[in-house]
Amino acid sequence: SVGDRKIPASLIPYCAPEIRRNRNTSSYSEFSEVYSMGVLMWQACSQGAIPFAGDTNSGDTRRRASINRRLGRPKQCQENLWAVISDCLLNEPELRFEFSAIKKRLSDLQDIRPPPPPPPLIRCIHCNNEFPQDQVDDHEKSCPKMPRSWIDRFFSFFGFSSKKNSYFKQNRQYLCIVPLDELELPKFSIERIK
Repeated sequence: SVGDRKIPASLIPYCAPEIRRNRNTSSYSEFSEVYSMGVLMWQACSQGAIPFAGDTNSGDTRRRASINRRLGRPKQCQENLWAVISDCLLNEPELRFEFSAIKKRLSDLQDIRPPPPPPPLIRCIHCNNEFPQDQVDDHEKSCPKMPRSWIDRFFSFFGFSSKKNSYFKQNRQYLCIVPLDELELPKFSIERIK
């Protein structure tokens, strides 16, 4: 309880140690709120875990406070953010930062963003090497392992060169051969293609 008011058991983990240790309201300050905010930030980084979840009753939580036990760093919490949270969770109120300083530190963290992830890699259908998604199409068009002999034979049978009169459009599963200008094809080849 704080003064004459009782603290609900579910809120005890969020209370600063000085509030849990003392029964008078004189120990309450802005720094007590800083501690509570630190617990909330810890909970957010812990994906909603309950602080001191292993404690079976409010007496266990009070004992942890009295022996200066602290919440540990969550696995998903970045080191620079943990430094801010950890400073909020200090047991001695006079060692905690004021809200204005915490706000500045958190704002500074926003400016430090991780680099964007690299583009996904996709395998070339011919050589099996991996390339960034935006480069794989260009590579596959000129891949040295792309089978060309049957393409050249096909075009020479119909009387035109695969290098001059056609456009190769590649797909991940198949190669599609599209004549650029069907008017230049000999008439018999158009009939045979149909």
